[in-house]
Amino acid sequence: MNKNDQDIQTISDLYQVDFDAFWSYPNNYPKYLPKRDEAKYININFIEDYEFTYCIAFEMLIRTEEYKRLMSIPDDEIDENWEKSIQELGLDPTVAISIKNSPHPIGLFKGLPFSSPFQQDTTFITIQDVEEGLKTLIKYYLEKQEVYVVKKQHKHPIFPNTMVNEYKFANKATLNSILKNLDNYYVPCNPNHNNLHQDKCQLSTHLYIVNLEKRFVETIADKIPKNKNIKFYPMFKRPQLRFDESRIFELEINLDLPKKELTAFIEKIKDEYDKNSAIAKNVLDIISDEQNDESLELPKIMRKSLADAFFCYDYYKSKKEYVESFNKEEREKVKEENENNSTLQEKLDELKSLENEKKEFLKMYTNIEGLYVLNEQIRHIQLEIEIELSTEKIRELPTTNKQSKNYVFKENRFKLSKINSNSAYNYYTKLAPFIEKGYYKHLLIGNR
Repeated sequence: MNKNDQDIQTISDLYQVDFDAFWSYPNNYPKYLPKRDEAKYININFIEDYEFTYCIAFEMLIRTEEYKRLMSIPDDEIDENWEKSIQELGLDPTVAISIKNSPHPIGLFKGLPFSSPFQQDTTFITIQDVEEGLKTLIKYYLEKQEVYVVKKQHKHPIFPNTMVNEYKFANKATLNSILKNLDNYYVPCNPNHNNLHQDKCQLSTHLYIVNLEKRFVETIADKIPKNKNIKFYPMFKRPQLRFDESRIFELEINLDLPKKELTAFIEKIKDEYDKNSAIAKNVLDIISDEQNDESLELPKIMRKSLADAFFCYDYYKSKKEYVESFNKEEREKVKEENENNSTLQEKLDELKSLENEKKEFLKMYTNIEGLYVLNEQIRHIQLEIEIELSTEKIRELPTTNKQSKNYVFKENRFKLSKINSNSAYNYYTKLAPFIEKGYYKHLLIGNR
């Protein structure tokens, strides 16, 4: 293993730890109060510039009530409406299922080693682009006895509208018979963002080099065209959100040109686009008041401030839900204790009887002395009930009201995290609409 490989492995291990915590926390939250030094906040420091807005938008998405509601629905209740709702949030249903069913679905999103954000140059080169490529591929898999036909189909266990193939080895197939009927034959391929359901590819489809067996690709390496127009598919550290309103442009870029020239080219295109288009909200809007020192390196400050913002939001929401849950359990516990207290129930029955007697007495008599006796009896039994009655120990809810004694951002957790109360309040109030009103979408599509 060379030095670069060692570096990549080290980075990969680091992300493994962060992602384990990242993916497990939505299921535990809000059963505990978050700490600023948890991996889910520290991990924001590792988001790269090229993926930053997408990743921050996803961080906002997973905190929405609708996302949490949809992800809590049992697998056997998932239907077309569920898929549609997930897509409206910007998330691919297949990716959502993978997140839902795995506590650590890291494999979906780490892509290639973290030293490179993009797949190889062969990403969108197909075997059909290689001279005699398809024939070579078929021969290769025939020799390995790995050419298949469909044995039968059945519904996907999670996506009822998706059919899954069950395969068997095509033991009588020959090169000529396969070439005459490519639709019927399949070879192994790697699952990818377009093919998460199955690990076989139909020979009549576009077979991308990047999805084929590495050993096979090595045998045709010298035949792979070098002047093919290449499409890059970025592998971000969070799932890429997409909406119907998204405007994704395909640009022809010659990466052999100087970086300065390419940067100027992209900036020119962006400037022209912004003249007549709705401008997407900027992540900096959330932390703009905190960026007072222009001498500091913005990306570093931005990452720390956004991590602070998510922590402040999570802490308030977590504590509020925790206190609400505690109070609910306390009320239910006290109610059960009182219902099971036979002495208390007898006195309640006695009180009810005395109150009914008082009503009847008032209908028939105006004897003040008799009424006085009844009232004394009622007051006496009420005192006995008060002594016997279990009372609720209700906690006061945290609040964002700065004048309240329960003002959440004055708590020690923020002082320990070196976040002053005014900054914490600003972070929360600016971040909340992106989550609670779904404005995270505007980071990616503008105000359309």
